[in-house]
Amino acid sequence: MELYAPVFRRACPEPGDKLVNLPEKLVSTGLIDLNLKFYATFDVLQSVITHRPMFFRYDLEFFSSQYEALLDAENGPGLRFLFGIPDRLVFVLGKMNTLLEDHGNCLKPELVRELEDDIDACKPVASVGPEEAPNLLLARFVVQDSWRLAGYVYLYMGLCGADTSDVRVVKVQKMYMRLLGGIKASRNPDSFLLFPMIILGVATSSPLDQSILLARLWGIAECNKEGTTGNDVVRILNDVWARSAGRPTVWSDSRVACLRVTGM
Repeated sequence: MELYAPVFRRACPEPGDKLVNLPEKLVSTGLIDLNLKFYATFDVLQSVITHRPMFFRYDLEFFSSQYEALLDAENGPGLRFLFGIPDRLVFVLGKMNTLLEDHGNCLKPELVRELEDDIDACKPVASVGPEEAPNLLLARFVVQDSWRLAGYVYLYMGLCGADTSDVRVVKVQKMYMRLLGGIKASRNPDSFLLFPMIILGVATSSPLDQSILLARLWGIAECNKEGTTGNDVVRILNDVWARSAGRPTVWSDSRVACLRVTGM
């Protein structure tokens, strides 16, 4: 990401003294646009997962109402097909990353409520038709709603400074376990749950729930291979849980774990 940052910036049409517009990048189409979209999306997600600043600050203004509509579209131009994350939530997470960099975990209550509304608006989107298999529709719903719940965990633990004993975190974590328990373990959706699970796993303090998450992760082939992202996720969660044994987990535990496991 760091190596290609200058390439990304030069490929963006915005003047050098202006910020790259995140909504525009998320909804643009075309081969070059796809590469720019991937970089911007992964910049946002990597910042959330590793608790590091994004490589770029982004302009978050919607220049067109069409951009906002496309983020909510059933077959929008985002990377939901690749990461499973609702397109609008990528924008919301980018906004949250910026607020975390600017204010730390000292957000005003009214801003917290605004972000809660933003996350709540990121409802799962899935086409429904005679050609769609019910189990596939359920898998898509679980993945997208897992990402939405991960957004709440990031808000409460990352931006509000809550730990895993906070009632808001406990509520979201229980919702996730019920959601996960409603679908059978399989490559789809479990392979799409890696990234949201690392966030929701930080919010998981019960040894029983931790074992359930690990069982789902070990069922994914990549998680059993050293040097893969899946295996790193398992190691990061185990590091977080071992360090916080006997006390509530805080968001900074994930930062330490990422640094220890991946060097990032």
